[in-house]
Amino acid sequence: MPSSNKLTGADRLSQLFENIVVTNHNDIRSINSTFGAIRRDLEGGNVANGRDNEKIILSQDRGYRKPVTRSMDNPKFEPFKDDDSEKSGLPLPAPTKALQKKIITPESFSPHLFEIRPKTNSQVGMFATQAIPKETEILREAPLILGGPTWPGREAAYNKLSRRKKVAVDSPSSLCICGKKPELCLETPLMKHWAVNSFEMNPLVQVGNTANDNCIYDKASGTNHACKTNCSRAFNSEHSISIRAMRDIRKGEEITHNYGAYGTASFRAGNIAERWKFICTCNACIKGEYVPETGYEEYQHNKILFCFQFPHLVPLGAETAEEAAISQDIMEWAEMIEKDILEAEAYWYAHTDGMVSRRITRLRFTREWTVINESPTRNFLVNGHERFLKENNKFNLSENVIELYIWRATKALRAEVNRCHPMFMRKHS
Repeated sequence: MPSSNKLTGADRLSQLFENIVVTNHNDIRSINSTFGAIRRDLEGGNVANGRDNEKIILSQDRGYRKPVTRSMDNPKFEPFKDDDSEKSGLPLPAPTKALQKKIITPESFSPHLFEIRPKTNSQVGMFATQAIPKETEILREAPLILGGPTWPGREAAYNKLSRRKKVAVDSPSSLCICGKKPELCLETPLMKHWAVNSFEMNPLVQVGNTANDNCIYDKASGTNHACKTNCSRAFNSEHSISIRAMRDIRKGEEITHNYGAYGTASFRAGNIAERWKFICTCNACIKGEYVPETGYEEYQHNKILFCFQFPHLVPLGAETAEEAAISQDIMEWAEMIEKDILEAEAYWYAHTDGMVSRRITRLRFTREWTVINESPTRNFLVNGHERFLKENNKFNLSENVIELYIWRATKALRAEVNRCHPMFMRKHS
């Protein structure tokens, strides 16, 4: 995989800023940037659980699924031999190898238990079309976008979506969190849709890959929040979502899940308003009821069922072989872009640490930045990482998308350095 910004010798970043010197390469630290990269386990994908002398293997390989075979090798097992077939001229029995394997044909999930329809307050919701018993899996669905956890990867994956999937992503709901006026908004349309419709994954609800990531779904994104909910959710390492009934659900009842709000009604109200920008009007909030953190037990139970109950069930919206190949190509490209910004961030941290160690109290007081009229941090990323991204723009990200991505990366890098060195990254840094 191509690499850049090598931190030895007269590297490309040093050539951009000749007077920036990293005196101690041991100080270079790899940092998790919110927008440059999200650390995650790059595990092979297969989850194996051994029990006594037997072994259960769950196939978690990303992409197109070939028919699953179950081995029946056994020294005592002998295939059927029809000695009369040669004499009678009838077709011979199947070859031994064919008889020793049982073909398991994957079945597709059927979404017959619910419908997505408008609610009274201009929102949409998921509603039960029949009575649903407790622990029934209501939905199993693959994500619409598989581009990894970085914005360049997500934007590239969006560009390659089919028209139907693009329409599903471009839902009416969107939210800008940049804090600017609409005419000065610093977020792409995909960023706005992601803020409203994505599901957060974490080790509590995800099987196998324990990475924190977010994904958008066609049907699942139509479910709404309730503090006292009737469903739980879980994810596998392919990022498919499973929604399961926590109790019996009546026909016509809305199917909901808790976004992650517990405690007193006043605490939940503040948490929901800050994190998800809406006012909850569920029965628990209207009545001022306390909601204990018992939902996590249901999530754990759902994860177990997701692993062992119908593991070969194909989720709704599963990728075709062609789509899976494109997604894999995009994620490999996104990892290359991620590696570049991580190295650029490490270089910038080492540079700022060096200035602080020389008792420089403000970034703007340094000789190399006093003559620059724009943010030194932004100037650094524009002349380094942005240039690299444009030179390797394999999936044709627009100029606007790249510019807004660099803005978010600059904001995150400033905040992280300021966290380590308060007052050093003051205004215009």
